[in-house]
Amino acid sequence: MYSEIIQLKEFVVRNACKCVVIAGQHDNFGHLVASDFYIKKLHFKLNLDDEYNDSALNNPLLNVALALRSLGHLHDAPDFLVWCNQLNLNPAISGLLDYYKEAIAFCLPKSAFSKNGEVVSFISDLDFELNSGAAQYLRKH
Repeated sequence: MYSEIIQLKEFVVRNACKCVVIAGQHDNFGHLVASDFYIKKLHFKLNLDDEYNDSALNNPLLNVALALRSLGHLHDAPDFLVWCNQLNLNPAISGLLDYYKEAIAFCLPKSAFSKNGEVVSFISDLDFELNSGAAQYLRKH
């Protein structure tokens, strides 16, 4: 098993973390998929960046990886327009800016899911994009 998977599992247990996809709900934000994200005692309606339709696999650990990856994208983008551009979203979509502001506010107390000020997603973007390594393992198991 990949070390990234072991670390992700430990993170989930240590932080009482889970991500529940809201079936069939895309919130009209393109490829973003609505979910309920829980970490420690925090809850947030998080839209997952799911361009590869991984949420359809109904894998709880993969869903948490998607949530952390989505939070990382929010955290790393310097502003709304950059975030939209990175995720290929139309910034004129109704409600998207409001969602972004709420999500950023949720990211600010990020000590629950970050290390040294960076959101840790455990699975690399390259693994997701190439369907290799730990991402491929999660998709198959």
